[in-house]
Amino acid sequence: MTQNPRGKTEATKGRTVPRTSEDPRTFTTRDHRAYASLFAMLRDRIESDDYTPGKPMPSIGDLCTETGLSRQTTGRALQLLENEGLIERVPGHGYFVADPLEPR
Repeated sequence: MTQNPRGKTEATKGRTVPRTSEDPRTFTTRDHRAYASLFAMLRDRIESDDYTPGKPMPSIGDLCTETGLSRQTTGRALQLLENEGLIERVPGHGYFVADPLEPR
């Protein structure tokens, strides 16, 4: 067996197939980078007042259309923003930019 640059190998039916960054079984997949990039983009928009406190965020569907990402990837980025206290989820109404002056 040989090792790829990450030191991982895989034997498949008697042959070795090195794992690459495009392999979905590795830790860093396209979706991992995608949700992190979307998180950073939305955080920057919130911090630059493109999205103002109390106003609704674009819907998941609108963000999917804008970015070309899946609903799951988009939802994961929004969940991270919620965990950071930057947005609030209101069931049945969507996500809203959190007021930085109000305690959570």
